[in-house]
Amino acid sequence: MKYIIKYLLLFALGFTQSSDNPVSIKASPDNLTARAGEVVEVELDVMMTDEWHIYSVYKVSEGPLPTEISIGGEIVGSVAPLIEPKPINKFDPGFETVTYYHEGDTKFKIPFKIKRNAKPGEYKISVDIFYMVCNIRLCYPPVTKTDSISITIEEGDIRDGKSSFLISTSSNQNIGESKNNSESLLGVFLLAIGGAILSWVMPCVYPMIPIIISFFGKMSQEKHIGKNTIATFYGLGISGTFIFIGLLVGFLSWGVSDVSALSRNANIGNFIATNPWINLFLGLLLVSTMMAIIVSTADSFLLIPATNLTRDVYQKHLNPNASEKQVLFISRSLVLALGIIAFLLVSQFKTILNAAFTAYNIYGTSITPALLAAFLWKRATSQGAIASILTGATITIVWTYFLPQWSQFKQLHPFLQELTYPAAGLSVLMLVCVSLLTKPPEKKSLAQFFDDSN
Repeated sequence: MKYIIKYLLLFALGFTQSSDNPVSIKASPDNLTARAGEVVEVELDVMMTDEWHIYSVYKVSEGPLPTEISIGGEIVGSVAPLIEPKPINKFDPGFETVTYYHEGDTKFKIPFKIKRNAKPGEYKISVDIFYMVCNIRLCYPPVTKTDSISITIEEGDIRDGKSSFLISTSSNQNIGESKNNSESLLGVFLLAIGGAILSWVMPCVYPMIPIIISFFGKMSQEKHIGKNTIATFYGLGISGTFIFIGLLVGFLSWGVSDVSALSRNANIGNFIATNPWINLFLGLLLVSTMMAIIVSTADSFLLIPATNLTRDVYQKHLNPNASEKQVLFISRSLVLALGIIAFLLVSQFKTILNAAFTAYNIYGTSITPALLAAFLWKRATSQGAIASILTGATITIVWTYFLPQWSQFKQLHPFLQELTYPAAGLSVLMLVCVSLLTKPPEKKSLAQFFDDSN
């Protein structure tokens, strides 16, 4: 997410100066003479001042877009891997990460083989380069530039030494590193599965657990469908959505010949990346989506506790005979009061991320153990749940605000310095111990969580 924001900011600065792009290119040699079936080498000279730089083709880092160079023409047959000079490896303050880039006068070599059925005559060879140029202050929007050379095909057999590619050592090294860095389909699949399993224990998942479980239970009762069936279709729906998005992105990056020919880009993905108006629209769409998510999430986090307090505290214990008008008034008042309290709490943190991290820790270490136990452990009791919630919340607050002030805090084991482990561990321990020491719940109360009819 932080790189998307940086792209928007850096591109916004460069967008107003897009007509003064500091990079110029020159393909050579011009008026080249060769024969059908021979291997020739085209050199692309990329020129810019030392203030500016473009990024490496093979050595890709997180953040900037890598450079892409392609060659095309009627007589172009097979193309060998691009020969790239050794890039500079330094910290890039624009993206706040280590990047690989080229600055000044940089020459790339593109070996290719002429088609064996090429007829004698003069032909044009075009060289396209897609790049993003930056300095320490701004980046220009990615663009594609094209230059061309003339090549004359003469009659005759293939000459000695021109029938196969001769790839330099540096190119072989780049290719080897590229292969070593590439991952097999199985590796990517296992990585995706591992990430999905790891996401189950992430704090951002916890608020969704009661919502999803309630949805499954209500839908099962209304539609007379098994909970497992609903859960299966729910999972397939989420998986199918992401698969569709992945296939769509893959299609856009695949390259459609007629569109590519018209746009002079390697694929539709490059066309989207190099068009400033499309990028402006996508940026506005992204910002609008982020704001919609923030607003909807804030609404949910205010409405849920206000409703719980209204129904479970006010209407159940304070005023059981309250009218709908009174309930509505109390609910709206609680939304306002909780909003003010939330604002005052957030103002005590240096950043929003710190506030969110603390809130998720309290939720994860106090609410989640009791919530999961209600659906997974029949012996769990309300007293154990209350003890678990109080323990988790208390440990989190102590570890966040008070314990770090202790002079011996840094001497503790790393697992004890990280509040998640002691808070979650003691919360679960308290849940189990208090539940075992108190009276088991009645079968009537278990019926809404456990269906033993089948």
